[in-house]
Amino acid sequence: DASGRCIELSCYGPPSKLFVSSSPHVEFRDVRCTADTDRCKFGLVRLFLGFRLDFMLPGSSRVAERRYSRGEIFDVSIPKQDDVSLMIMCEHEKQNPGSTMTWATLSSSELAVRLHVMTLDALIDENYDLTFGRGNSMDDPCIWRIPKVQKRLVRLMELLG
Repeated sequence: DASGRCIELSCYGPPSKLFVSSSPHVEFRDVRCTADTDRCKFGLVRLFLGFRLDFMLPGSSRVAERRYSRGEIFDVSIPKQDDVSLMIMCEHEKQNPGSTMTWATLSSSELAVRLHVMTLDALIDENYDLTFGRGNSMDDPCIWRIPKVQKRLVRLMELLG
């Protein structure tokens, strides 16, 4: 940039290496939980690409500061049987079969797997619920102070086109 400070991005380890984070049990309450017993319960697997950020000294090739970070490539949530999101989706599917799930093919150069995925309408509904809640808990103007609300509003606009 104009100040002469640059950022160099580089992978650590062999360039093709990825790493996996696995959390077999994640449980919490969020704005979709309207009953006392409602919980978000799922297993989570993430695929990351690690990289290093080198902050260079202005006008120098010396590193002033080095930080390690990661870029998330895939995030797969596997709901538990009593997950509130799964229960909401099952209720929608029961009322209107075919409204929440569709088939997709995940493929690489050597392999293809057919699997169920959420429909665009289901993604919009879920994102709306995550942003604004299912009860009146999100009617408060303090909604804008919740860290993920801005990201979810942008995602909702992207889904709506």
